[in-house]
Amino acid sequence: MESMGKRIQRLRKTRELTQEQAAAALGVTAAAVSKWETDAACPDVAMLAPLARLLKVTVDELLDFRPVLTQEEIPAALAESRRLFEEKRTGEARMAAQALLREYSGDLDLRFHTASLFMAYLASAADEAEVREQGRQAAELLEACRESDRQALRDAACFMLANLYSMLEDPDRAMKAAGELPQPELNTRLVRANILLEKGEIKAAEREQQLGLYSAGRDVCLHLMGLAAITDRSGDPERGLELLDKALAVDELLEMERVGGMESSLRLLRVSKLCKLGRLEEARQELERYVDVILRVAEMAAGPVRQGTGLYSRTELRPAAISREFLLGTVRRTLTEDKELVPLRDIPAFQALLERLEGPET
Repeated sequence: MESMGKRIQRLRKTRELTQEQAAAALGVTAAAVSKWETDAACPDVAMLAPLARLLKVTVDELLDFRPVLTQEEIPAALAESRRLFEEKRTGEARMAAQALLREYSGDLDLRFHTASLFMAYLASAADEAEVREQGRQAAELLEACRESDRQALRDAACFMLANLYSMLEDPDRAMKAAGELPQPELNTRLVRANILLEKGEIKAAEREQQLGLYSAGRDVCLHLMGLAAITDRSGDPERGLELLDKALAVDELLEMERVGGMESSLRLLRVSKLCKLGRLEEARQELERYVDVILRVAEMAAGPVRQGTGLYSRTELRPAAISREFLLGTVRRTLTEDKELVPLRDIPAFQALLERLEGPET
């Protein structure tokens, strides 16, 4: 990292000034300029504006002060908080993030990424009270992003708030956030893909279509999962299983497992419904399939950035924000604490599955 002295020296040389010329222009001695450039002393506060004018930069540039981080710098800036979350030191993780936010108080992108981090690591919270506190802090950060003059950031914040408020059992706020989301009448990704094709940008057009295909498949699966959840209220678990089977068929047909897909969530929901129906042997088999999928997803999440395959050959797959170890730990915690899986916990196969999630070779 460049010190202030080195920065003054570099800027002075860029302006083709000697130390003596800079000193004369500022009304100080050459020795004073030399001390600044060797970091033996700092310019007086009253000297910052004249020095910045002489070097043709702003005072902020002279001090290397930036009100916001670049998109590339944000992940590195949040690395310490991520590490603390991974170690389940959630209070310290949030404090580290809040300190960074105070340093860049006007950086909405940093607020958004911090909120995303808080949400990603909700499973690291020690108890329900801490989950709610971490969720509340995430909501506060997203509410600030909701006021942005950038449409994309506003929409992303509203989308996350709708889900977060729902999780925090605040349906009125969740519905209000959802109501602010755009309701496009046209599939804009499809329109962009057709335009790119007309321009002869084949690869870009193919990528747009692939992303649109995955998005559509995900939405179909989510709607089927939602309908299956409604059957829990209506008391028709058999119908719920049918709906989840349809969602799994969509996931398989569209090869969504190549980019993560919805299979793990769908299979865990099937396990719960089979347990409710008392079909424990089927539930055990489904739980084995679920663990197989989780281990595959964990390997994908831990890998490097790479290209997709099959229907998603033009998409770029990036590793997950959370580590493989944290993901598997969260799954183990879910399996051991989910009340709906109680009927399976006494069978030997259940412990064997937990061991698969713990082993170094998983």
